Amino acid sequence: MNTWDRILEEFLPNSNYVKQNLPTNEKYMVWDEQKDYGRVEIQIPVKQK
Repeated sequence: MNTWDRILEEFLPNSNYVKQNLPTNEKYMVWDEQKDYGRVEIQIPVKQK
């Protein structure tokens, strides 16, 4: 399961938040193709249920 699946299928349904219909941001802090390693900051617009 990838990160977006976990956010949309596990985290949000079990939280007090719902995703708003606004753009999300992915900020790639570290990305190394050769080592198959990355660190990404994901910003999701949400509002309380």
